[in-house]
Amino acid sequence: MIKKNRSKIQWINTLIILGCFLFIIFTTNNIFAEAHEISEVYIESTGNNKYEAKIKAHEQGMLRSLFLLANKLELPTTEIKKIPYADLKEVFKIKKIENELSTIERYRANVTYAYDKAKLFKLLLKYGGADLEYKFNEFIILPVFKQQNILNIWESDKRWNDLWSEARDILNDHKIVYPKKNLFYAEKINEKNLFNLEHEDFINIFNNILFKNVMIITAEFFTNRANSQSIMQVKKYIFNLNQSQAQIITEEFEVNTWADIAHNVNRVIDQVISEYGELKKYNELTDIINEGDIIYKAQAVKKPIIMNFDVFNPSELELIKLKLKKIKQIDEFNIEHDYSTRYKVIIHTNVDEYELAECLYLNGLSYRIHGNLYNLIDIQKGG
Repeated sequence: MIKKNRSKIQWINTLIILGCFLFIIFTTNNIFAEAHEISEVYIESTGNNKYEAKIKAHEQGMLRSLFLLANKLELPTTEIKKIPYADLKEVFKIKKIENELSTIERYRANVTYAYDKAKLFKLLLKYGGADLEYKFNEFIILPVFKQQNILNIWESDKRWNDLWSEARDILNDHKIVYPKKNLFYAEKINEKNLFNLEHEDFINIFNNILFKNVMIITAEFFTNRANSQSIMQVKKYIFNLNQSQAQIITEEFEVNTWADIAHNVNRVIDQVISEYGELKKYNELTDIINEGDIIYKAQAVKKPIIMNFDVFNPSELELIKLKLKKIKQIDEFNIEHDYSTRYKVIIHTNVDEYELAECLYLNGLSYRIHGNLYNLIDIQKGG
């Protein structure tokens, strides 16, 4: 009797453990699954038969839903190309039909569609045109400081995270968004689930930000036992709309002094901006306005050009300012401290880049272009 009771208890315990295990798996896989819907979409169409009429009505309804969602996201829709029905069906699924009326050659109804937001973004980027694509940031970036199994994601008490926080504005200028910590983000993205998240999860978490790709970038320190050399290992985990698996890129930097840490982090930040960023369009094309037979040419907008530069003492900074002030073609400039020895100058000018380069050269300055990144150089320092 005792054996039977013991076996029964063991069986119940096994079922409880199994149930908990299945619950954990289920909730982990669906923790960020959100039901995106667009409701009460009126659809109506005719066809050669009632089935074709229904298909065409839903095709128009899905397309209308896409335009409504694009408008809600404040995206331009004038350049959206014709989207095949098969592609629309990948994004939109019929959830509810009301007030349905179907005759031999006509169909109408009010429909609620469920839609996949990641697939919606992909469809908009594929068919939306250049102006729509420009509205999307290139990357969401999450810098993470790794200490063995401990991942520091949101806190800024580590130098790695702190330097990335200081670079947040210039990252944003290049369409790379480093989100600021809030309770929601900290709850949804933590060290337990970070590397289990997929691109779609990030879209659901950062649902008020338009972006194409996600980059988790980690830093971890090691010591080479053979030569006692300290190494900072940086890994980039890149998620995009077109790949199911993250692309991983690893790079190592030598660390000989404490100053090397900040220097290496700044190198990584510059590299990310140069290779993955896209400078925002500050200059607008000159507008031509037609009014009757009169054509007015709008005044050209001054176009800011952002350049980075390094200075190591106040006198160097003052010398840069003095040289920039001498250039008449620069209407105004602002210098901001980004991080460590790195500064950012925002130059407002109406001249083209060739003329600006010539003016800078005549005053002992120049610049290098790395992708979309401009680095200002004092020629007298050997640039």
